[in-house]
Amino acid sequence: MREISLTQFTYQVFNKPNIAECVFDSLSENGFLFTKMGVTKPLKVSYSREEAISLWCSETEGCYDIDLEKMVGKAGNFMAKGPKLFMGSQWWHYPNKKKLNYIYLTFSVDEFDSKKQGILKLFKEFIVLFAAVYGEITHSDALKRQHVTGTPDLRLPGVFWCNYYSNEYLALMNCREQMESFDWWKKEDMEEGTMTFLSEDPKELVEPNYLEDNARQHFDEEVFLAKERI
Repeated sequence: MREISLTQFTYQVFNKPNIAECVFDSLSENGFLFTKMGVTKPLKVSYSREEAISLWCSETEGCYDIDLEKMVGKAGNFMAKGPKLFMGSQWWHYPNKKKLNYIYLTFSVDEFDSKKQGILKLFKEFIVLFAAVYGEITHSDALKRQHVTGTPDLRLPGVFWCNYYSNEYLALMNCREQMESFDWWKKEDMEEGTMTFLSEDPKELVEPNYLEDNARQHFDEEVFLAKERI
């Protein structure tokens, strides 16, 4: 199914009540409503703000560390769905090691078209709330086309319709000069990073095109290869 996705990555462990309250209040204020939620599929719990906050803040005994051969730290996830959207999040608190956690939302194309400004507002609010390191908004076809195995701390995931690069991330990927010198359709400086746009509408990037190709060539293919970054 074709859809528009919004994704953000952060080093923050975000299962805190104050963050949960801000997340669900911001979603509601921007017109995004859920019907079912849970931590495993199928989602069976009827949505309410109070129960959503409780599930968001729940945690398990962590994730399996292959090297240590045991469960380490704490972890948690949350999922919710509405008529034309889905949200998921996952975090892992790994003692003495930074791990990228993430939150994402997917919208039907017509939902995105009708609420584009609200989605962009939400994207900006979440950048601040989650202290996002990297983020993107893209059409599912472009996401699949540019997919490379590996988390964003190992490689730039791609160049999409809307991209957010924190100052920390630009330094990690060593690509500030490329980001600043590229001829974006729009570029917006934020307090801790920069938002960029390849075009006015993500549907313009459904098929392979010169905008995407030019951006990837400008950044150089090395930055898209998964490897340890210092």
